[in-house]
Amino acid sequence: MFTAQFNYTTPNANRSVQCADCVRPYCLFSVIVGDYDDALAPAFRDETVDYVLITDRPTTDPSGWDRVIVVDTAADPIRQSRYLKMHLSEFLPVTTTYDAVGYIDGNISLTGSVVGFFHEFIRSGRPIGLVPHPERNCAYQEAAAVILRHTDSDANVRRVVAYLEDHELPDNAGLFEMGFFIFRPETSALRFFAEWWRLFEGLGNRDQLLVPCVLRQMSLDYFPLLPVPISVRAVPSIHPSFAYRNHRPKQANSSLAVDTPNDGRSTLG
Repeated sequence: MFTAQFNYTTPNANRSVQCADCVRPYCLFSVIVGDYDDALAPAFRDETVDYVLITDRPTTDPSGWDRVIVVDTAADPIRQSRYLKMHLSEFLPVTTTYDAVGYIDGNISLTGSVVGFFHEFIRSGRPIGLVPHPERNCAYQEAAAVILRHTDSDANVRRVVAYLEDHELPDNAGLFEMGFFIFRPETSALRFFAEWWRLFEGLGNRDQLLVPCVLRQMSLDYFPLLPVPISVRAVPSIHPSFAYRNHRPKQANSSLAVDTPNDGRSTLG
């Protein structure tokens, strides 16, 4: 379990993520810790969206992002980033004042408007919006792809697969790119993230493979943010709002595999 002290800063004097009565209905988070990614300013800012970067680097000051500075001594920055990703409301208490909250991976650049995703998600009435995997619809097929690509050890992957089988996850139960999602900051979505982290912490590494199982166990219906086969991780980009960048090479002390772009190969959430 990671804990962190934090403080808020903002690059714009007339805007602050500390406000008690935020007027913007939506918030989009990104997380960058350690030397895993470099923060880039959004190329386009929607007036109804707050853009918040959670980071451990006070000197990182990309124009266009408000910042939450976390202080943590975790040995594994990639695992720390997963914790932050799955506990967004813990690090920005005003999260619950928004109609919807989104997350975008630090290596996915914002090149266009995202407000349409929020509007469509809100109209759906569902608790969470996810991006279906453009190539596969099955966690077991993705597990096989991870093993074939050597992006994680057989033992790590087989441990997760054994859990999925023990809990009777069927074939073709869904698969998602977890580099972009939107949720309502309410009980059902927050329970989803708590359970996702619990399984990730216990089983390790393969957070993407666990998502279909958590959705099924909670009987949680999701809203598809993009139609198959559109991907936010395509190389070259096939959506005007996103541009995928490779992560920096993984650090020696990290136990997690580096994500790979979606060019028909495995995408690890």
